Amino acid sequence: MAVPGDSRHVVVTDSDEHDEDGHLIEDAETRVKMIDKRLFRKIPLIKRKLRRRFFMGCRPEIVLVGWGSTYGVIKEAVGELSGEEKIAMLPF
Repeated sequence: MAVPGDSRHVVVTDSDEHDEDGHLIEDAETRVKMIDKRLFRKIPLIKRKLRRRFFMGCRPEIVLVGWGSTYGVIKEAVGELSGEEKIAMLPF
């Protein structure tokens, strides 16, 4: 990758930060606002949800552990394999 100032070519950089509408932003005020949102509003909610985990299945030899969007796939796998294997799931 080119380094700004070390090339005769123009080097353009962009942030990965976005505003509430999903548009890329560069200004510090909006960046701080979005970081505060993640740290102080979203993370506490995620932590509470993580505490509410449940175990599906009985005395398994295999436990599938997943997070978020993997829930449906893991649930389907446990359903399909439960006749053949002692399998359970632990979603977060």
